[in-house]
Amino acid sequence: MIDYRVWSNGGSGTLYLTIEAVVSTLPYHAISLTPGDTYSFKVQARNNFGYSANSTSVEILAAQPPTRPEAPTTVLQDTNIVITWSAPFNQGSAITSYQIWIRHNDNSSYSLDLTNCDGSQQVFLTMTPPHCSVPVSVLRSAPFSLPWGSPVFATIIATNKYDNSSVSEPGSGGRIITYPDAPIYLTENLSQRT
Repeated sequence: MIDYRVWSNGGSGTLYLTIEAVVSTLPYHAISLTPGDTYSFKVQARNNFGYSANSTSVEILAAQPPTRPEAPTTVLQDTNIVITWSAPFNQGSAITSYQIWIRHNDNSSYSLDLTNCDGSQQVFLTMTPPHCSVPVSVLRSAPFSLPWGSPVFATIIATNKYDNSSVSEPGSGGRIITYPDAPIYLTENLSQRT
């Protein structure tokens, strides 16, 4: 084999044009593709006698894993922490799920809360902006074990059919606080003025 010639329909129609006439190194990487467009490719091989017939065409969606999400925000609302984030650019393939990681009291490890913030649920894909709500009582318990007054940090990972995005920077804003308990042990104190 001397080299190869690559043909493409440019993302539409049935007209194929040569996009690379001399490909001597494999694999071949097509460039300047529009994310979300589907391209058809054919290849011819060349030896000392000339070119082969075209290969059967293959269709490829121009897509990659989503871009890195921006840092989410956390806000205290009543007795819940609401975690809100923006959908990142999907790079040509629709986002299929999110992972919402919440930081523990040790300031280094993170866990998912799949009861309140299960990013694999389809509802998160239609929200603008996506968000979930975690009760303060959950964040006060293991594995998070956040003490009163501490900030709540979260990170986001977006997923499409090609892979996971990079992990977002940690985002915060909300603190673990709540209303005080009702006073107890009230006693009546009567005094007389003389």
